[in-house]
Amino acid sequence: MAEVDEASKELFVFTMSAKTGQIVKFESVNGAGARHEISEDEWRKLAKQKTEATLEKLLEEAFEAGIACALGSEDDSDEEDETAEHADLRQLLLKPLFEQSAAARLMRRTVLRQAILQSLIQLAGKARAPEPSARSVRRH
Repeated sequence: MAEVDEASKELFVFTMSAKTGQIVKFESVNGAGARHEISEDEWRKLAKQKTEATLEKLLEEAFEAGIACALGSEDDSDEEDETAEHADLRQLLLKPLFEQSAAARLMRRTVLRQAILQSLIQLAGKARAPEPSARSVRRH
């Protein structure tokens, strides 16, 4: 776990093509401001860190939620309670539906790259402003 703690003390710099959204350079910046290009081995270690929030996973979950909503089912179960067998079955059933839907276009790397770039640009502008509190967010 020391690697995760150490990585959290660093900043990451992604140099992206404005035209394609492709990452052309991936660097870390230490507390003194020194930059270091991330090696293939370092990237593999970072990529192995467990995270629940990849864009692909979020898109799949949104698709699944849409299906559940259309069917009128409310799933109150916690994802942590899901067995590996149930997760595999759910994936087996939803994958063909997802791949044949309009949502499949969203999973293409070119689309994801542009979405990431635009999201980062928007977030960079909002980084200077304080986050709105949960109470001030309107519900429709």
